[in-house]
Amino acid sequence: TPPAAEPSPSPTPSEDAPAPEPTAAAPAPPTPTAVPSPTAVPTPTSVPTPDATPAPEGDLPEA
Repeated sequence: TPPAAEPSPSPTPSEDAPAPEPTAAAPAPPTPTAVPSPTAVPTPTSVPTPDATPAPEGDLPEA
């Protein structure tokens, strides 16, 4: 009975080894999903434009 307990735990770790393999493949697909994120970056670029407009106006009255 004691020797049988040793072989039992052996097969358990073997099953865990193949499990991590598919897990690494899952994170790969989500990577491309982030690509569209940079497309929204150009939108904020327009925000600084309005900020520059008030700057010149303040200089005019000062002059």
